[in-house]
Amino acid sequence: MALKQIYLLDTNTVYELAKNEPNEKLTICMDAYSHFSVISSTVWYEMLYGIEKLPDGSRKKKLDLFVTEYVQSVFPILPYDEHCASLQAHIDAKMKIKGTPVPYKDAQIAATALANNLVLVTRNVKDFEPICSEFPLHVENWFE
Repeated sequence: MALKQIYLLDTNTVYELAKNEPNEKLTICMDAYSHFSVISSTVWYEMLYGIEKLPDGSRKKKLDLFVTEYVQSVFPILPYDEHCASLQAHIDAKMKIKGTPVPYKDAQIAATALANNLVLVTRNVKDFEPICSEFPLHVENWFE
């Protein structure tokens, strides 16, 4: 029996689902693979932080409900542990030496995917290309 691939959803992928009319290709993939998808504690942080920064109002309430009632119940949240931290240190150092440093949170998300042998799903594939050129990070864009 073949094992199913597990997907690590980037913040932009999860937030797209909160839209009134999310990307059609993404929703098709989510229908097929949501049971094989997780988020990282970094993505969880980014979502909560984004909501906290919003002014009080209907948009903030809607996103807060989406995160607490949908995201938290559907997607397991993977911790950022010592294995992830070791990989991130390796990624950050190699990318800086190469002259292509990557944003801290992107490296953290990539390290979590690598540490757990996951496919990273993001709309921002270009942001992760420098890492993919040096590490066996597999990235998919379900928006296209």
